Amino acid sequence: GRVGRGERQAFCFLCVPAGAALLPAAYQRLKAIEYYSDLGSGYQIAMKDLEIRGAGNLFGYEQSGQISNVGFELYNKILNRAVLEKRGEGTPVKKEKLSVLYSGCAQIDKEYMPLVQDRLYFYQKISAATTVSEVSAVQNEIIDRFGPLREETINLFKIATLQCALYFYPFSKCKISCAEFSINLEAVPSGLRPQLFFEKLHKVFRVSSHPFKFVTGRSGVLVLSFKTASLSDSFSFSKKFVELFSRVAGE
Repeated sequence: GRVGRGERQAFCFLCVPAGAALLPAAYQRLKAIEYYSDLGSGYQIAMKDLEIRGAGNLFGYEQSGQISNVGFELYNKILNRAVLEKRGEGTPVKKEKLSVLYSGCAQIDKEYMPLVQDRLYFYQKISAATTVSEVSAVQNEIIDRFGPLREETINLFKIATLQCALYFYPFSKCKISCAEFSINLEAVPSGLRPQLFFEKLHKVFRVSSHPFKFVTGRSGVLVLSFKTASLSDSFSFSKKFVELFSRVAGE
C-alpha cells in the first residue's frame, strides 16, 4: 500500500517460481493487477478480487461465495430485484434490445480468451451496453488485454453496435444473411405522421443500391427487406441503414 507514494518513481515486481502451476483464481488476480496499473485503480482491483472470491453471505458469517458463477454486475441486479420485491416495489422495466438473427459466426473464441470467467464478464458488459460509445469502450478494453480482435469477435461487436445504434427506435427483430438484410419496425417513431413517414422512408431508401420492399407482417409489423450480395455486404449495409433511417426519423 506504500508503493509509489513518495517523490521517486516506484516499481513492483511480482515473481512466480519457474515451473509453478498457478490456480485459475491466482492467474486472474495477477492479470487484474497487470491490467489495472493506472493511478487510482485500487477500487477496480478490489472489485475484481470481490468477483473472483465471491461476496459471501449478506446475512451470515461466510466471507466468500458463488458470485463468480454469475459475475458481480449480474449478482447486484439479482440482489436489487430481490430487495425491491421484498419491499413490494415493482422492478423497473428495461427496454429490450433489437434481436439479431445472424447466419455467420459472432463470438469470443476460447482460444483468444481462455478463461470462461473472462468471456462471461465481457459478454455481460456487451449485453449491458446501450450506447455505441459503451460498446467501443468494451472493445478497446478487450483489445488492450488480449490483442487484436479475431473476425468472429469483430462480428460480435458489429452486431452490438447495430443494436445500440437502433436502441431508441421501435425495432424488434433483424435478420442478417448472405442474401438479405431485413428488420421489423413495430411502430412509427414518435412525433411523425404515418403517411409522411412512409413517404420519407421510400424517398431516402430509393437512392440505395440495394433493391428493397416494405411489407406488413403479423400484428401490423412493418418488415423492411433489402437484397444483398453477400454476408459482408449485409453487414456493410446495416451501417448504411442506421444512417439513412436516422435521417428519416430525425427530419
